[in-house]
Amino acid sequence: MIDTLTIARDLEASGIDRKQAEAIAAAIGKSEERTATKGDIAALRSEVRFLFGFLFLLNLAIMGKVFEVF
Repeated sequence: MIDTLTIARDLEASGIDRKQAEAIAAAIGKSEERTATKGDIAALRSEVRFLFGFLFLLNLAIMGKVFEVF
């Protein structure tokens, strides 16, 4: 979690206007909310692997039926 209060204070201490510093810190805080974590990526990777496996098995089943016809 990002400490936006500390960021705002640091920005203000470096000479940036308080309102601007608070706005910048708030924007940085909001950007973290939309950032994927390692856990998010691992979960997605697991789901993708499962789906690829399922699609592979489905493809084998379909191909088996197609070759039964011939």
